[in-house]
Amino acid sequence: MRGIPARPEDVTSDWLTEALRSTQTIGQARVKSFRMRPFGVEQAFSGELVRLGLQYSGAEKGVPASLVGKFSPIYPHGYDFQQNSSEREIRFYKKTALQIGLRTPCCHYAAIDRKKGVSVLLLEDLSHLRRANLTAGCTFKDVELVIRKLARMHAGYWESPQFRKMKWLPFINSLAECPFQRWWSCYPQCLREILSDQRIPDAFWEVGKRLAENMSRAFDPLAESPVTCVHGDVHADNLLFGKGGTTPSLVLLDWELAARGKGVSDVTYFMVSSVPVSLRRQSERRLLETYHGLLVRYGVQGYSFDQCWIDYQRSICAKLLVTVAATVLCDNSSQERRAWRRADLQRLNSFIEDHAVGEFF
Repeated sequence: MRGIPARPEDVTSDWLTEALRSTQTIGQARVKSFRMRPFGVEQAFSGELVRLGLQYSGAEKGVPASLVGKFSPIYPHGYDFQQNSSEREIRFYKKTALQIGLRTPCCHYAAIDRKKGVSVLLLEDLSHLRRANLTAGCTFKDVELVIRKLARMHAGYWESPQFRKMKWLPFINSLAECPFQRWWSCYPQCLREILSDQRIPDAFWEVGKRLAENMSRAFDPLAESPVTCVHGDVHADNLLFGKGGTTPSLVLLDWELAARGKGVSDVTYFMVSSVPVSLRRQSERRLLETYHGLLVRYGVQGYSFDQCWIDYQRSICAKLLVTVAATVLCDNSSQERRAWRRADLQRLNSFIEDHAVGEFF
């Protein structure tokens, strides 16, 4: 088969035909032509997403009318964020997606060229499902659904022997290997360029400084037992919701940062990235109680709510790291991206203000 296209603009009808035939997604049909458009909002260091509308020559039942293509990051410095993230996601779709206990897109093709540093995924197009608005944040109904689904997923892999065999999946403290100190030194200037009027509390600068000085102190406890499979990037643009009670009720996208770690780190990440400040403040304790109660119902033992609450607060380090990385590494020139950066930063600052997170850094 011909080489992997590095960019969406390198895709051809012939390549799509070969790729889909190699996985038996199509048989004798041939991709005659296709239309391409951007897909999603929050992309850049994790990969470039496009929606491919396909037209075929030769009638064949069951062939996909459209797909979502995910390609290597647009910017070369995006590889700094996670050198092996693309390979990790490809392994996830090939080995784990069907057992994760949470709906993910069907993978129709996955390949990586390690020498050239390029990769591609062709995934089921689920754009008929509903997306939440990143800037406005999720509603309580959606938040509760996400928390319940995360609890089921985390409980399913909680300290399981099968999970320990997944050697390709790193521990969450591998994030401590990121060049956060370099990003942090660039962050003030990058922030001034995109959000010059944003007031930043002193507590934020102090927490970021402590994280830059000692990444391991912040992240190592998140890799200590008990651990489970965590998504690592649960935010509104990686979630699809069913409409009017349709199935599936929730789909989780983008598994590049999947890791072994404290399950509640996914809850923290989601509550900060995608929940309006007032809603989080009103409901976070109740939602954490729901999450923990479901873990117990699904068979988790020896993990107290008090420890869950501590881990919830401690896990803010992962969200802080990604917020800084997204500001420094991504193209934030559009009005839409800047609105998201502003909302994300305000939610992060409010969390730091509400919780004594400095003791964990």
